[in-house]
Amino acid sequence: MSPGRLSAWWPLAAVLLLAGSPGSSAGPDPGPEVDRSLQDYVYFGLERDRIREASFLETPTIVGAQLKYTWRELEPERDLYELGPVIADLEFLEHHGKRLFIQLQDVSFSTEIVNVPQYLREAFPRSHVIQYANFMPGEWLPWTEKGYLKGIYEHAARIGVGVGGPDLMPHRKGQQNHCLVLIEARGPTVVAGLAVQWGNLEQKNSTTGKRVSVPELYEYGRERLRLDYIFWGTQEPYYSEEVIPYLRALEKPRER
Repeated sequence: MSPGRLSAWWPLAAVLLLAGSPGSSAGPDPGPEVDRSLQDYVYFGLERDRIREASFLETPTIVGAQLKYTWRELEPERDLYELGPVIADLEFLEHHGKRLFIQLQDVSFSTEIVNVPQYLREAFPRSHVIQYANFMPGEWLPWTEKGYLKGIYEHAARIGVGVGGPDLMPHRKGQQNHCLVLIEARGPTVVAGLAVQWGNLEQKNSTTGKRVSVPELYEYGRERLRLDYIFWGTQEPYYSEEVIPYLRALEKPRER
């Protein structure tokens, strides 16, 4: 069997996994005594070659990259798994002092909750698993409350899984009434992360009427939501003109 190839069955889930090589400092199990300082990642998605960009590598306050891998890419044949791309990206990032956040992506938007593959958790025992959940079919909070979304967050806390969502949008009622309020209310040992995706930096502050800024989102995530991770998107001109300069000006985060 070639390096990076595994032959074993596992159900692929649309989940996020913070990965480091076994024994690395990719992130210990969360706890009251652990430094929970906010960490900044860049969301490159399928543009994985961008981890080689100087602006990314030479900004020490950027902890790592969130990269997307498709089911078909990692399972070219039934029960035969090709992890070579993941391992190569992980080794490159570790060589440059960065970390990897893996997004395993399938094509289904099933309403069923799918558990994180157990062997992945065993392969990366110091990793954090985060389940994205922002809205659920059949309910619209707070008017139509059926316990669907709240149930996901409660279940995640029981099984030791982190929580998060795809948009850091503090001025949009939909996000305020759904994932943001649940992330803010989570327990102290539950990790959380949010992505600043396409369009998030175009939203307007409902109080000032001005476009939101990178410092505003950063402070909201750190102080109000107590986030552990922010995954910054690369929408231009915001990425080059605002995100990178701001992150470069931050103090380098302490090792966790």
